Amino acid sequence: MGDEASPDRSGGTTTVGEPQDRAAQVGRRLGRGAATSLAAAVAFSVLGVTTGRLVVVGDVVMRPGPTGVVLLGLAAALGAARVALARRAGGGPVPWPRPRTRLVLLTVAAIGATGLALLGDVPASYRVLAPPGPDGCRVVVEERSFLLAGGGTVHVLPPYAVLTRPVGRYDADDGYRPFAAGSWSLTWRDETATLHLSGGGADPVWPRDQQVSCSG
Repeated sequence: MGDEASPDRSGGTTTVGEPQDRAAQVGRRLGRGAATSLAAAVAFSVLGVTTGRLVVVGDVVMRPGPTGVVLLGLAAALGAARVALARRAGGGPVPWPRPRTRLVLLTVAAIGATGLALLGDVPASYRVLAPPGPDGCRVVVEERSFLLAGGGTVHVLPPYAVLTRPVGRYDADDGYRPFAAGSWSLTWRDETATLHLSGGGADPVWPRDQQVSCSG
């Protein structure tokens, strides 16, 4: 037997199975969105480890760990919406994308990668330095310290880009953080910037001066 039909307000008929079909379609989209969010959490967390690059939106550096948490939360919200939709439709659970084992592995990988990114993010701070270059190029620094060890990585962010390129690094004694202490200066000449760092008395920083080029 086919699906039963019932009259609608316009005088036509609607098939009883149509709402369930629409719910299934929306449920599949929610499932794909959840899987995409999990994959993005893995990619975002692994990006900094494998390439050393940072994602910058405006003047904000998107920290890998917290961003992974947001993406995990989005995946959980989409998954919860999928379950709620299936219950409201009354047609039983909407099946998750196949194969289910791959989704489980993706979830485990996303949680693990995000956890590791959070641990790696604890001793780090990020800054987009001012001023920008004449063409809009920015210098971004990743500053870390642990016990008596300190240092960081210097990045450039080309104009209109969101992905940085690491171009240098520095080391500091006794865990000193020159950017947090404000003991730095940045001057531009065309596409090349001079980044000057000064230590805090008995806490030297080396190298004290770096030439940072946006080209290449």
